Amino acid sequence: MSFTKLLKTRTQDTKTTISQSVKNGCDFCCYLSDMKISNDDTLTYPSFTQLNEWIDNLFQKELKPKVYNQKALEAMAKKGIKPQIQKEILTIIIAGSETHIHLGIFVPKDMNLDVKDFIKCFMNNIEYKLNNENNYTTISYEHDSPLKETDNVKKRVFDELQRRKIYIDDESDDEMVFDF
Repeated sequence: MSFTKLLKTRTQDTKTTISQSVKNGCDFCCYLSDMKISNDDTLTYPSFTQLNEWIDNLFQKELKPKVYNQKALEAMAKKGIKPQIQKEILTIIIAGSETHIHLGIFVPKDMNLDVKDFIKCFMNNIEYKLNNENNYTTISYEHDSPLKETDNVKKRVFDELQRRKIYIDDESDDEMVFDF
């Protein structure tokens, strides 16, 4: 499989996961994207640049809500079709390359969340490169074990979402009963 095909597949997976989160009434979606290609005993990853470009493409094109022009709205009205309002939710994408962790974060305008403060809380003392020139924020940082770190960062993100009461874990570990 080529990286182009992998990135297209992961783009579709991401869109599907976010759509499912919206359908389920969730206020956020945190997606951990597996970006490796396995050939025999070798794992290969997209380059640092490829992953940054993939995240930019996701937020600049693929995940943008559809805007209907006036002609399309009139045609829909004639057919009795109401345009669907696409709900924007807090979106966090986590991916790893061979040497780096990459994150993309989108915070909807109607959500009262300071993205820089949010990031500081789950990034602890890790030095990272931040870019928030657009309507989303990207983060990248080097790590000697990116595969393991992607899981760690996802856990820290969920812990922070839980602390802020955006994510509510209604399944307590104490309530689990195993009947053998």
